[in-house]
Amino acid sequence: MSQRKKTILLIIVIIVIGILIVLWFSYEPSVQPITETNQAAEQNQNQNQAPAGVTLPPAPVPNTLTGAEQKFYGVARNFAERFGSFSTDSNYANLEEVKLFATEKMIAELDRIIADSQRAGSFYGVTSKVLKVDIKEMDESQGLAVVSLQRQETKAGRPDLVYYQDLNLDLVKQGDDWKVDAAIWQ
Repeated sequence: MSQRKKTILLIIVIIVIGILIVLWFSYEPSVQPITETNQAAEQNQNQNQAPAGVTLPPAPVPNTLTGAEQKFYGVARNFAERFGSFSTDSNYANLEEVKLFATEKMIAELDRIIADSQRAGSFYGVTSKVLKVDIKEMDESQGLAVVSLQRQETKAGRPDLVYYQDLNLDLVKQGDDWKVDAAIWQ
């Protein structure tokens, strides 16, 4: 392949990635009223495993949040869903993406996770969907959120495994933005 073709291919790949990133960050799910399905999701979120093929809808953004709480909620939700999703084919793109929502301390932790990770020989992936964001504490400069996720693990040659897991997030205010300072799986 000539150098010119390689350059053109690289430019096309960069443009496609850029478009995907813009679409990813501009996506805003519609707010849905709580239905029996959402209520069942909340009741079953702490079980270790769901029946095969069961996928629960994402949690709607509560309408009762103030402007500051909505920003806090949005950062917690976006960080958790991206942080909790992984694929051996993506080369840790999810961890690079969440750096936008992270403090310097958390960015250092993300870099450590990437450096310590070993690439698997066969495909492995986890897809996470936020079911609920519970703002436990929040003041003008810091807060704690517990994000409940439905996670689907895919391994080559094995059936998918669906399970539920909580992620505790410590957030701090930096300027006008909320940033994740620590993320701990429960």
